[in-house]
Amino acid sequence: MLEAASAYDRQSKVVSSLRQEGEEASTVYEKRQFSLQAGLTEAIDYRPVGNYQTFDQLLTFSGTGGYALLAVVLIFGTAVSFSNEYQTGVAAYLYSSRHGRKQLLTAKLMVSVALVTGTILIYNLVQLLCFFRGHSGWEIPIQAAYVNSPYPLTFAELYGISILYQLVIAVSLVIVLLFLSMLIKQTVVAVFLGGLIVGGPFLIETVLFNTETLDFMLNLMKFTQGQALSVYVLFREYVTVNVFGYPVLLPIAVLVVTLITTLIVVKLMYRVIGRRMA
Repeated sequence: MLEAASAYDRQSKVVSSLRQEGEEASTVYEKRQFSLQAGLTEAIDYRPVGNYQTFDQLLTFSGTGGYALLAVVLIFGTAVSFSNEYQTGVAAYLYSSRHGRKQLLTAKLMVSVALVTGTILIYNLVQLLCFFRGHSGWEIPIQAAYVNSPYPLTFAELYGISILYQLVIAVSLVIVLLFLSMLIKQTVVAVFLGGLIVGGPFLIETVLFNTETLDFMLNLMKFTQGQALSVYVLFREYVTVNVFGYPVLLPIAVLVVTLITTLIVVKLMYRVIGRRMA
């Protein structure tokens, strides 16, 4: 249970401390960073109290179970899309004409995006109806589970955000895997590399990283699509990215980088398939 009175007392002290640190900071960036954190922390509403474990589990399941399901769908449903056509010889017929290749790519992109969207929506719908229907406490602040988080969000708001983030990141990932499939003719290699892209970041974090690993490296890994799919890891603590002297919150930075990466890869895909028309 989250005690509202003690939480507000702690909040007041934290905000005062952050503002003091901001005033004593030696750089403009640090001043802005502390000011942003103080503003976010001050906006947290601790009045709703209750049992938060259910919603902590909901976010965890969404970030782990949903991630695992998406990984399987993406790797075996998308990473082999073009590779299978090369292996079976169908590609020779599909690409024998100068016309229709870009339309084929567009169709594959649309089907892949629809597959990802359907998987995310169905998974979350089943999860809500079967395991979390009827539970109260959606309005509890996420600080009940993530003590170091400065984001003034309730579990309901974070869950909604996590679905949207997962959708955007999964679409970006499916496009990257489709591009990979376009370049690699061997299905086994495409599946292996697809699995490496999806699970590699977790493997690196588990095997190579330890308590002495620089925060920079840990935060850099969160920009990978494999890590970012577990959306709640972006909101557990206060992390900013220095963009021309201004602190940008990690979830926003990850979203912007993901969108830019997606646009670049899509453009590359059409350029590659366009050159193959010659």
